[in-house]
Parts: sequence; structure tokens; C-alpha cells
Amino acid sequence: MDKIVYFLRHGQAESNARHFFAGHSDVPLTELGIQQAKDTAPILAHIVFDKVYCSDLQRARNTAALALPHYTCEYTKEIREVDVGALAYQPTADCEKKYGDLYWQCRKKRDYSPFGGESREQFNGRVHGFLNRLAQNDQGPTVAVVCHGGAIQSAVQYVLGDCQNMAQPDNCSITKFSYTNGVWKLEAWNVTAKL
Repeated sequence: MDKIVYFLRHGQAESNARHFFAGHSDVPLTELGIQQAKDTAPILAHIVFDKVYCSDLQRARNTAALALPHYTCEYTKEIREVDVGALAYQPTADCEKKYGDLYWQCRKKRDYSPFGGESREQFNGRVHGFLNRLAQNDQGPTVAVVCHGGAIQSAVQYVLGDCQNMAQPDNCSITKFSYTNGVWKLEAWNVTAKL
């Protein structure tokens, strides 16, 4: 079934504002993040979604509740942020000093398995598996996915090929994909205005 899928990154979380790793940790939105989510509601208001998927972590759940207030979400762990293992809650500046080159290699490769987290392959397998399931499901042609920057980057990689060094999308930005005749296409990236 052909689809249009809108990925929405969560609003600013405490980890974004204070520059520490969150990963699978359940950190809350900041006041700015709450306002960003509220401001996103009118941007999406003209779109009628047949289905809304959401990461089960509270920064995504709370964003969905504010940005898409009239929808019931299906929560899933498949679209969580990458698991960073022992780096969770550690400030990024401290990790640079504490772990040195190992830390930088993990960041570069997006492989956090040396810290007890996910490898790049595990993370991409999870997100790409979600996209495959989404393509096969007959839940309707217009879908919203509220998740995390890393999951959106992984989805873009799935569609465009290896783009490992792309920037993270902005908080509460929208990335739009189409799925037509068995082919995914990136339609819009990192949009924060009306689509």
C-alpha cells in the first residue's frame, strides 16, 4: 500500500539542553521542548493521520500528546534512540576526557557496543525493521511517527543509502517520506514550517 509518512523528532529534552547522553534513558522535555511540541500542532493540523506510532520514551510520548493531541498512539521500542549503554546520563564533554579515542571511534562509527549499548548494525536493524513493517501494514496511507533524531537519521540512511555523517534533525522538525510501488523516497528533511 502506498503511504506518506511524517517523522517528527521530539521537542528539546533535558539531555539536549544539558549536553548529556540519553539513549534509552527516560529523560523529560524542557520547558522549551514543551513549547516546541505545542507550536508543532498547528503545522500538522491540516493533515489527517490514519495511524500514529510513537517511541515509548517520555520525551517522544509527551511530544506526541502536545503536537498530535487528537490521536491515539501505538507505542513501540523499535523507534527508540540508539542505546548508548554506560554513556547514558554522562555529559559529552566528560566522555571526551574520560574515554578519549575509544569514545570518538564509537561516535564516528555510531557503535556503542564497547559501552554496553547498541552497535550501528543493531540500531539500524531495529529502525529498518520498523520501516519494513510499516511498508507492509495496511493501516492507511498517511502515518505519523514521533521518535528521536538518531532514528530519523537511520530512516534517511535506509532510504538514501549510507549518509552516516548527516546532521541530526532539529527538535520538533518534520521529515517526510513517501512509499510508492515498493520504493521509499525522501520528500522533505528537517522542516519546521508548514508542509
